[in-house]
Amino acid sequence: MDSTIWAAVISALSGVFGAYLGARMTTHTDQVKSERNELRSAQYLATLVAPDLDRFASQCLMISYDDGYEEGRPAGANGTCEATVHPLEFKPLDFNVDWKALPGDLMKEVLTFPEKWHAVADELSDDDGYDDPPEHSKFFADRQYLYTKLGIEAVALSSRLFEETKLAVGPQGPTSLPAKLQARKLALEVERAGAIARIEKCRRSAETVFSAPIPPMPTSAAEA
Repeated sequence: MDSTIWAAVISALSGVFGAYLGARMTTHTDQVKSERNELRSAQYLATLVAPDLDRFASQCLMISYDDGYEEGRPAGANGTCEATVHPLEFKPLDFNVDWKALPGDLMKEVLTFPEKWHAVADELSDDDGYDDPPEHSKFFADRQYLYTKLGIEAVALSSRLFEETKLAVGPQGPTSLPAKLQARKLALEVERAGAIARIEKCRRSAETVFSAPIPPMPTSAAEA
């Protein structure tokens, strides 16, 4: 094969290889651009949605201190305790964002989070379980605890949104919202444990009284 043919073959191969490299580079560039655009969409979503979750959690923290009193007196009519702090409603579908920019499991958690709020509201609406007016102490104890746990879930979800989208997470120190919620949860658990212990002590005392043998009735004046 003479040099002219070799030159033609090499030129043809160079053209094919160059076209292949060009196509690969174009594909890679397009992929990088697509990934960058998806990340920006996810970051835009997180920047809008995460603060709303934090606001929801802040309100939960306020509810965790609501005992139905206002200025030292029952907040309701006729000396009845009544809630003074009410939860915010988190509505993810109100945001005009591309939810598919998030990983599937995280997208599901954010979009279904309102179901958790409805579950708490349904549990607290069980009138048969709360029959201790006018203070409704059991109702407010449960309400404080359930909303504290819900607030912890909300701030955790907010942090995940920032982490997944490579954005800086908010403060995490002892005075941060997550820390305050965790501390409040611990305090409420101590209170609940103490209340359970008192109830158990009363139950045992009652059992002791009712299980004690009853002395026989006197049968004569002398025995009386």
